[in-house]
Amino acid sequence: QHEDLAQKVSSFDGHVYMTHLSSSLMGKTLLTVEETGSTQDFMRAHQAVLPPCSVITAARQVAGKGRGGNQWTSPAGCLMFTAARQLTVPGAQAPFINYVVCLGVLQGIQDAVAHVCPGAPPLHIRIKWPNDIYHAPPGRVPLKLGGALINTTWSSGRFNALVGVGLNVGNQQPTTCLQAILDQALESHHPQATVTDGPSAGVNTSDGDGQQPEVAAAPQDAVAAVGAEIVELLQGLNTGGPSSTGSGAAPPS
Repeated sequence: QHEDLAQKVSSFDGHVYMTHLSSSLMGKTLLTVEETGSTQDFMRAHQAVLPPCSVITAARQVAGKGRGGNQWTSPAGCLMFTAARQLTVPGAQAPFINYVVCLGVLQGIQDAVAHVCPGAPPLHIRIKWPNDIYHAPPGRVPLKLGGALINTTWSSGRFNALVGVGLNVGNQQPTTCLQAILDQALESHHPQATVTDGPSAGVNTSDGDGQQPEVAAAPQDAVAAVGAEIVELLQGLNTGGPSSTGSGAAPPS
């Protein structure tokens, strides 16, 4: 039995985030708080005095919002951030910002998993347009994993975009989380696997000759690592956005 995953990833590790971040500007200014009403509300109120491409992340939100003003559940173990981005895209392309961000979330997840767990099997994470992220394996009921919320204003010939992302990384309630999905995928891929918890988490499997090769699973700093990969991809919004290779849209009902 796994210990409570939320307890292992409840705090955002800024050092780990910066270690994973390789963008030249996006996300280089990082604000972290344990609790706030909404990261979007905070960024909206302070964007004018913050450097361009700043990011704020919170361990918990008490007034998070989703699309249409819906309440966003924000327990410990979630990646929750808002990034400020100024864009010079034509007005007709503004509606597609949301789609590109969602593709960036998927690509960021894939990059983070590939980094901490090379050779991991497909996780079947898909987009439910326009802004939801689902775990949708074949033959199973899709479960919501996260989503994006984009707010834009027009000023001085460019869009000021607030890119909000919420992703359940380490808390299995109320649906599922990235850590649990990865654990399940690894155990299915290695039927004799023994999953170990802790900073050097991994999966031990017997390969038939008595040896026990190890495949590393997501570490305790998963929230910061995934956040850095997603934020880094936001730098490409003005140049066509992240590649959609390996990702796909699934319309779970």
